[in-house]
Amino acid sequence: MKSHSLVHWINPAQRAILMTYEDGRFAYLLHCPHEEAWHSGIYTCGDGLLRFLLIDLSYREDCHCRSDAVARIEMAIRQLNVMLELTCQLPDWITDALPARNR
Repeated sequence: MKSHSLVHWINPAQRAILMTYEDGRFAYLLHCPHEEAWHSGIYTCGDGLLRFLLIDLSYREDCHCRSDAVARIEMAIRQLNVMLELTCQLPDWITDALPARNR
């Protein structure tokens, strides 16, 4: 198995995120033996925000340098802030009123 510092499918931004996100809880993904296992691990990790970051900051998505990664994260933050403002303006709702299958 290749060392995670040598694999060509993980860039420095993805590596840094995996080492620090949720206190490194997903750092195991750095040890995927091949690229297919890496992509499978991303899709099955169970964390949507992490999945978004790793995909959006990937070489496959044309993220080739630090400035690309910074710009993408800044754009995501702007978009999330808009959604946060929108959500804060919504009336509160009670999930207990929904049938169990819709919760």
